[in-house]
Amino acid sequence: MKWIIQCLELVGIGASLFVGFLLVRIAWTNSYPTGQRIVMTLLALAEVWCFVSTWRWSVNFRRVEGFAATQLLLGPRPADTVAIRAWTWGRHFRYACMAVIACIIVMSYYISRQG
Repeated sequence: MKWIIQCLELVGIGASLFVGFLLVRIAWTNSYPTGQRIVMTLLALAEVWCFVSTWRWSVNFRRVEGFAATQLLLGPRPADTVAIRAWTWGRHFRYACMAVIACIIVMSYYISRQG
């Protein structure tokens, strides 16, 4: 059962990288303004970062005992060395989600300016 979950996680990472590649490819082959191309590229990178950080957080969270998920995502830095890895990837996840939201806001600004 454990190897099935690991295979599904790797397939998910591959799918995320593929979607990111497609988004960058679409951004740079169509006639979008340069600013919108850059934002679409950053959105693709943030999306991949978000997925990879989610995956790594879940892998490390399974190894940690005695901590709740909210403690490792929102709480202070733990003293346990194994929990520090999960806490660090939880921070990566938060920052990646903020980057995705920022890219979506900037993208909506570019689209609204085009009219």
